Amino acid sequence: MTKPPQGQPTRIQLRTIIERIQKLQPVAIGLVIIAASLKIVESVNNIVQFRESVCRTDLSAPLCPPEKLDPPQWIGTKIEDVYIKKLQNYEPETTLVVTDKFPDRTEKKDISVLRNVDQEISEIGVKKRNSGQYEAILRRAKKNGTPLCLKIYGKRKFATSEFKNIIEIDEKFPDSKTYDSLNPEERDKKCKDKHEIPIPPQG
Repeated sequence: MTKPPQGQPTRIQLRTIIERIQKLQPVAIGLVIIAASLKIVESVNNIVQFRESVCRTDLSAPLCPPEKLDPPQWIGTKIEDVYIKKLQNYEPETTLVVTDKFPDRTEKKDISVLRNVDQEISEIGVKKRNSGQYEAILRRAKKNGTPLCLKIYGKRKFATSEFKNIIEIDEKFPDSKTYDSLNPEERDKKCKDKHEIPIPPQG
């Protein structure tokens, strides 16, 4: 039997090497699939992080999901001041309204300053009001010291100078004579009870 030249593998050795390679193929394929999957996960994560970064600064961007806001709420208040100011995220000057509510460090709760209505609110079944008429009512209430019921909607965001909007005004507070004797929560409740229809109990 002819021996292979020294240093060259025999047929048995070649067969063994081939068998080992064949056994390793599924492992190699699995490793490739795992590596590709990790790369996809990393790419998706980068996209999510990018979207979150964009949405933190601009919620109107195409990548951002529609923002869910709390339902409109009624509050009872007196008007401390009405003034016009240029806000950083809005081209036109904006009419701001200072209420008699104490400032709150929690964005969701702060209603010490409101913005006169200036947005499309058809998504909650309310037509956009005439902000000029609202401003006249608010200035008159400030001058006379009369309380109002205000329906407000939107969000408060300190960093971007966003304020909740006044979307409806009722000039007749349920009991203006006793306004000063009520606490803020009681004033809000009077306005809420006057305008919100109670849901009858079922059953």
